[in-house]
Amino acid sequence: MSAENAPDRRDTFNFLPGSAAARAQASPSILVTLAVASLVFGLLALFLSPVLIGGVLGLVGLTLGVLQIALGNVKRSLAVWGIALSLAGVTTSVVAGLFYYHWYRSREQHSREDSTTESADARSLDSWQGVTTPALSFTTIEGKLIEMETLKGRAVVLNRWATWCKACVEEMPHLQRLAEERTDDLTIIGVSDEPAATLQAFARSHRITYALVSAPDVPAPLDAADALPTNFFIDREGVIRRTVVGFQDYDALKALAFGSDVTPPVRKDAPPVRKDKKAEP
Repeated sequence: MSAENAPDRRDTFNFLPGSAAARAQASPSILVTLAVASLVFGLLALFLSPVLIGGVLGLVGLTLGVLQIALGNVKRSLAVWGIALSLAGVTTSVVAGLFYYHWYRSREQHSREDSTTESADARSLDSWQGVTTPALSFTTIEGKLIEMETLKGRAVVLNRWATWCKACVEEMPHLQRLAEERTDDLTIIGVSDEPAATLQAFARSHRITYALVSAPDVPAPLDAADALPTNFFIDREGVIRRTVVGFQDYDALKALAFGSDVTPPVRKDAPPVRKDKKAEP
């Protein structure tokens, strides 16, 4: 190929952004559009940076601003502002993204820890099943002394509850009905860490006649209950047969108190007493 027929390589680069030819051919209207677009995207990037999409808008505004400056001098100040705002939007989005990431990881970690704690608490509660009830004694809000050892030969329900617990209050009429129907072979004892005066007023207003106990320092095994209501079903031999968390209606309470199909083997070893646990309202 002769030299005179060879293509002029300079023409290849004449229309690259920033070249003299490109700046000469970029019309003022295009330059103004690019400058305004860069400024608008920069503003949007800054305002929307907390929701992360601002970072994408910032990159667009930054590209448009650099392109405008490369092509000409018209409205360059707008493009500079667009670039500055876009950079601010991108930076803020990055910072927000890092914050969200660390927040999510922290929340995930707390969730795993809570799950582990709940599982440990559940194991602690279930570990009482099949264990002979400790030699507990209670003084009811009426001043009557109840000793667990004297209740052998009767089924017993230890009910861990509180007046502020909605599910507890909904369960109490079912416990009351069961107590009234099985006076000869069942004792129900409701234990709360609230003041005796509070329980007395509640018992009067809700017509509760089975034994209620105020125990500021809740004894084992009741201290293993981290959710209310929790019921401990004790057989006639004084062995805890079931521990059940959550509301139970009359039929469920009756079946759990007298059912034989839920009887685990008797164990001689009792779980350690948890002296550091106290129910929280």
